[in-house]
Amino acid sequence: MEVLLPFLVIFIASFFQGSFGLGMKYMDPLKWESWWVVHVFTAMVFIPVIWTLIAVPDCFSILEKTFQSSDPTVINSVRLAIFFGFAWGIGGIMFGISVPYIGLSLTMGIVMGLAGTLGSLIPLLQIENAVQTPQFPYVITGLCITIVGITLTAKAGIDRDKISNSEKNEKSNIFKGILIAIICGALSSLLAVGHTGVNDDVSLIASEFGVEGRNASLVAWLIVFIGAFAMNILYAGFLLIKNNSFSSFSIRVQAKLIMGNYCWYLLVCRTRNVRPRCSTNGITR
Repeated sequence: MEVLLPFLVIFIASFFQGSFGLGMKYMDPLKWESWWVVHVFTAMVFIPVIWTLIAVPDCFSILEKTFQSSDPTVINSVRLAIFFGFAWGIGGIMFGISVPYIGLSLTMGIVMGLAGTLGSLIPLLQIENAVQTPQFPYVITGLCITIVGITLTAKAGIDRDKISNSEKNEKSNIFKGILIAIICGALSSLLAVGHTGVNDDVSLIASEFGVEGRNASLVAWLIVFIGAFAMNILYAGFLLIKNNSFSSFSIRVQAKLIMGNYCWYLLVCRTRNVRPRCSTNGITR
């Protein structure tokens, strides 16, 4: 059961991941930047903090001790986590830019596939002697299958676009959209890289408060989300001022967005929180 449970949680989390994109279909009457403000506040601040406080009541004390650590290694990992979160935030913005060019389905396929592939591969290769472990070939095989799926998804999108534009006699932006989605996918993988880099240090400090490792990982997410939130809110705020979009906010529409963001955060916290006991070699981190 301990082996099957993580896969079951990943399956459920995949459903929640898809729900995030659905919110973009209900932006009206919100402008994109107004929608994004609601998203980042709900998914990167409100829900994560509440969820973490429930699981780890001492989370702010753990964060304080982490940021005030005298160990330069810990401080460096915190800075890198925030930086990677910031870079992931750039990827999130590019996701929103890519959708108008190639559509939600194609963007999701490329971005999620690349983010999952690189987000698994980079932390894996950082583990000492990871290549020599018996699990390594299976992990690489799975990632290769994912890359094939990404390629087929992009090819299908290109073929669909050719047919659509031949009928409408319009100029195609498919390659521009795919390029943006690829860059977005690469940057989006850094969220997992940042979390993996800081998680061990946070877990060690959290253990002093009697917090087990799986719950401590929630505190590590808060550190990564600092950079992610900063990038997203700065860009959205800039557009709000530039386009004078403040009047587009609607409570009725925001309710749908908040539910979508809640489901998105469930993906993050559950897939990183439930791991098989046999993962001591780090392969399944």
